[in-house]
Amino acid sequence: MIIIGLDPGVQTGWATADPATQKLLEVATLKIHVAMKRIEVMKPSLVIFEDARKRKWGFGDRDSNTDKYGAGAREGVGSVKRDSKIWMEYLDDLGVPYYGPAPKGTKVGALYFKAATGYQGRTSKHGRDAGMLVIGMNVPMVQGLIRDFEQRKKASS
Repeated sequence: MIIIGLDPGVQTGWATADPATQKLLEVATLKIHVAMKRIEVMKPSLVIFEDARKRKWGFGDRDSNTDKYGAGAREGVGSVKRDSKIWMEYLDDLGVPYYGPAPKGTKVGALYFKAATGYQGRTSKHGRDAGMLVIGMNVPMVQGLIRDFEQRKKASS
């Protein structure tokens, strides 16, 4: 059983974990099409991705100070929201169970990440975000999320 964590965006954060050992196997930053191909080949038990559409708080100064940040910051937010929808549709088409929680506990530093996860490889902020989604997930937790996914799919049919 392998699970994948994703931080959608221009630079897609990627993490694979083994829920039996609760260890991260890989943490990386990939292009979106590379991440999609890897999921197709791997057929993971579950994918957990940050769903930016569920974000309940504002985007800080990007909302209140567009003169400083410009339209590009707002477009970036919209892009990540669109990416969340694309991932959901893609995983549905593949038949891969997924869970898309709202972003939280993101943007941890490299030293904290190493201490919290035990992962010693080089990481980016995107890879660390993906890793934080799957670290500590055990087999019963994954099985529960898969059951929830299957019930949601059945109810929406």
